[in-house]
Amino acid sequence: MSKTIDLGRSFREEMGNPVPVSDDDIHYPELHIGEREEEALLDLPDKGTATIKFKVIRRHHSEEANGDKKKRRTCSITLEVHSIEVESKKKNGKTHWEMFNGK
Repeated sequence: MSKTIDLGRSFREEMGNPVPVSDDDIHYPELHIGEREEEALLDLPDKGTATIKFKVIRRHHSEEANGDKKKRRTCSITLEVHSIEVESKKKNGKTHWEMFNGK
């Protein structure tokens, strides 16, 4: 059984205080893959669903009292990403790689 974890947080929640942005502004963590000679990265669609194979290399959990006997619990993790599996979809019959290289 799989479980989906929504990683989106509002900027208000992120900052801990009300800030001048709407409640609809959601922030998501980013995954950056730098300078790889892997043409498949250019074939990734602009958005979609993927399976990520990973290993947790760091995990941190904390609890703090929130004044009214409720505890605020937070967790952060660092993942070592091994692979990303995405169903390939072409736009206009060409991949991003083909468009990038003028083919």
